Amino acid sequence: MIVKILSSASKDFHGVNYNDKKIEKGNGELLSMKNFPSHINIHSTPEEVRNYLKSTLAGSRVRQPQFHAVISTKHREHSTQQLNQIGNRFMDEMGYGKQPYIIVFHSDTDNNHIHIVSSRVDKNTGKKINDSFERLKARAALKKALAELKIKDVKSNHKEIKSLLDYQIKNNAQFEMLLVRQGFKFQYTKTDSIEIFRDGIKQASLSKEELENKFNSEITPERKKQLRAVFYKYKNSCSTTAFKVIDNREKKEWQTEKQGNLKIEWQSEFQQKLLKTFGLEIVFHSKDDKTPFGFSVIDHKSKAVLKGSELMKMALVFDFSENEIDKKTFENLMDYNVSNEQEKQILIDFYKKEYGIDVSPEMIWQTKSKKPLENFIQIKKDVLSHLSKPKENSTVRIFETTDGKTFVLHTGQHFIGELNSVIGNSQQMPKNKVESIQSAQSEKTDKINKIFEAMEAALQEVYVPQESELKKKRKNKKTR
Repeated sequence: MIVKILSSASKDFHGVNYNDKKIEKGNGELLSMKNFPSHINIHSTPEEVRNYLKSTLAGSRVRQPQFHAVISTKHREHSTQQLNQIGNRFMDEMGYGKQPYIIVFHSDTDNNHIHIVSSRVDKNTGKKINDSFERLKARAALKKALAELKIKDVKSNHKEIKSLLDYQIKNNAQFEMLLVRQGFKFQYTKTDSIEIFRDGIKQASLSKEELENKFNSEITPERKKQLRAVFYKYKNSCSTTAFKVIDNREKKEWQTEKQGNLKIEWQSEFQQKLLKTFGLEIVFHSKDDKTPFGFSVIDHKSKAVLKGSELMKMALVFDFSENEIDKKTFENLMDYNVSNEQEKQILIDFYKKEYGIDVSPEMIWQTKSKKPLENFIQIKKDVLSHLSKPKENSTVRIFETTDGKTFVLHTGQHFIGELNSVIGNSQQMPKNKVESIQSAQSEKTDKINKIFEAMEAALQEVYVPQESELKKKRKNKKTR
């Protein structure tokens, strides 16, 4: 993990605008907003935040009042929550803990990172906070913040390892799989004991005897019967087509795929459904990027690991596709609240047109989960803003389908849904946008009406002469 202090000669706190643009584009998330007055909060505009920070200068002659730091971790080693904890502790160590500051998470690179923006002028005294040897001080502050976080992590890791030892396992391979799936690394010593690591720190050591004592446990026949029933039920209601999810962030330019630098996982909707609903984690076993030759099931509910073939043969459950997708793209797709096939197709078409990415239908899973209220409020606000005054590179896109429905796609909040469900009926929309949407629909209706009118006219031309001829025949009959 590294820290960098960004230089800025501006007194306008442009770091606030920079981070707000990242959030607007869907590449940022506000994690913390500390020590601001109550009227300056997460709903405030960037201009309001900047104006408050400028007000703390109070006529100060400080040339570079903006404090702007970046803390970056390797790939996804630290979560947003951990980065937020580190950022707050870092600010305490730097002497900015009581200053107004924001922490914004960025996801637009392969490395998770946060930006911290504050003022170097003490909001209470109006004096400059000591920034001597600031870069050296920042490295020391980060090191201390990480050390404190690791102490907390070690305690929680001990509990997690202890919990993993409670699982019913048959051999070393199953225990190793458990460790890897939970983010641990391990190595064997000369005495065949196993040492367990996370984030480069040794967490525990287990002797050969301790492990072997765990290899005799067996899952109950009743539980196996339950799991088979679950497999039979959901393999017919979910997509069981598995595809490749490729993580190439470790790959160097001079390395090849055959050197094992690509991390490949196989995923399917069936797996996700079982994990989310029943705590059943399916892990495929394959060599390099070849089709899996087997699978295991981790039953987190009953704490057991078993071979997939004990429940059902792999060929009777899964189909394996040659389709593949980048992990970062896949994670973004999983975050969308897709509720029907129409929304799924809109998302597929959008990714193809906007990013040139081919997304197969089995890669998008329907979900009933809803966005939190605060997210939905922001979505509505952004949509109304877009409708009244569209911006370039907006995170909001409006689509009208062939059946006349209008959908909203918000790339920042990973939301898709019908326009009316977001802003209500058309009367709540700006007039100019209502007219454009209505006129677009009217044009379609007019075209359809004209087609029908033309058809009626054509039929009339054929039908009228026939009718007149019948009348003549009837008259002739009467005269006879």
